[in-house]
Amino acid sequence: MVSNANDSFFRAVFGILAVVKAFLKSRLKKEIIKKIRLDTLSLQKSSFVSKELQSRYSDIVYRVATKEGDGYVYFLFEQQTKIDKRMPLRIMEYMVAIMRHDVNQQRKKALKYLKSNCQ
Repeated sequence: MVSNANDSFFRAVFGILAVVKAFLKSRLKKEIIKKIRLDTLSLQKSSFVSKELQSRYSDIVYRVATKEGDGYVYFLFEQQTKIDKRMPLRIMEYMVAIMRHDVNQQRKKALKYLKSNCQ
C-alpha cells in the first residue's frame, strides 16, 4: 500500500461519504445523477490495484445502485502523482477486477455493461 502524505490526504478526503456525494453531484452530468440513487452510495472494502502496483498507487471504490433496477455503478478514485501512458489498459484491468469481484461475491444479478470515464 502507498504510504505518503499525498495518499493519506487522498484517503482522508475521499473516505468521507458526504465529500464524495458532493464531488459526484458537481462532476457528473445531470442525466447520470437522475439515473443513480446517491442515497445508496457505499465505500467498497476491496482495492482493485494489482499487487505489483500497490507500492505506487492507491484507489478508493464506491458503489451506488441505479434507479432502473438490478445494476450498480462503481466509481473509482485513484491517486497518482505521475502521468501513466498505460492508463487505458489499467482502467480495463480495473473493470475486469470489479466484474470478478461481483462474480466472487455470488451476486445473482447479471453482469452489466461497464463504461469508463477517465478524467
